[in-house]
Amino acid sequence: MDKKIENLVNWFQKERNINFDGFSHLKVKKYEGMGYGVCYTGEEKEYRYGGYGGSILLWIPYRLLLSRENIGEKTNFLRQLNFDADKVQNSFRNSYENLHKKSLDVDLKEHEMDEALLTIFLVYCKNNREEENYWKPYTDFVCDLPAQGEFQYMSNDYFNTILPTIKEMYKEAKAELKEKLPNPNEDDSEYKILYSSVKTRASKFVDPNSGIIGNTYMIPFFDFLNHKQRDTHDENQEGEEKRVNSFTIFYNNYDGKNNAFISPQPGEVVKLKNGEQVFIYYGEELRHYGINETEERELEQQEFQTQIEVPSKK
Repeated sequence: MDKKIENLVNWFQKERNINFDGFSHLKVKKYEGMGYGVCYTGEEKEYRYGGYGGSILLWIPYRLLLSRENIGEKTNFLRQLNFDADKVQNSFRNSYENLHKKSLDVDLKEHEMDEALLTIFLVYCKNNREEENYWKPYTDFVCDLPAQGEFQYMSNDYFNTILPTIKEMYKEAKAELKEKLPNPNEDDSEYKILYSSVKTRASKFVDPNSGIIGNTYMIPFFDFLNHKQRDTHDENQEGEEKRVNSFTIFYNNYDGKNNAFISPQPGEVVKLKNGEQVFIYYGEELRHYGINETEERELEQQEFQTQIEVPSKK
């Protein structure tokens, strides 16, 4: 696994082609009881929101994100899948109504369709290791992980929404693609395991103004960052910057694409010291968010996705 991490980090650094953030001072490290995490190896530094100087800890261009759009542009997988979002939506509705003998009140959400699509793509990657894809160092790493988290917290979504959607996608796929995938109607074990990675690793775009949930992405390297509650330090004075202990994930779509980056919230400052673990915050009632490398459930983790915030346009 360590070799796969090395390959992933090398690929990530090469493909980003960015030198204005702090990535050179970040490294993946194992933490007892947490799984993998990210360690800061640079000199003591304060990060503030706003502008590029001293504000962005890590920047991920959209082209690196594992997303529906990027899979469609960088591979022929969607063409082999005969993917049609409207058709998947209608097929899901018909299957639901036939099974439950009642009408479906809400449509299949975009992020749910993405979760199903990401899952079936990862299953394809796992079963066809000899084939290259743009994210291969990343997909090789994810596909070798055991089941992540406690399945009881995600079983309802999986059995009621994700698996039926995967089955609809599989039914419409070209014959040559079906030959390279396990039939989810006969054995869904690989789909279940890789869905657990999607569910615990992927990020949802959530507009803080409207609350609308958009697409789901998997963001290489962000996976390694653990969660920590947003504690503020006692020395904070009213009207001053708040000193906190964790960063926030944002999207910036200045170029029409949802580039992801990690920064403090407006009005906050995060101080990092050499050797400290870097944390991000993305929800209440979470202790951390480590990648589990073994089948045992010794990690205290719960299954929530990252809630991505969009910087205000003030």
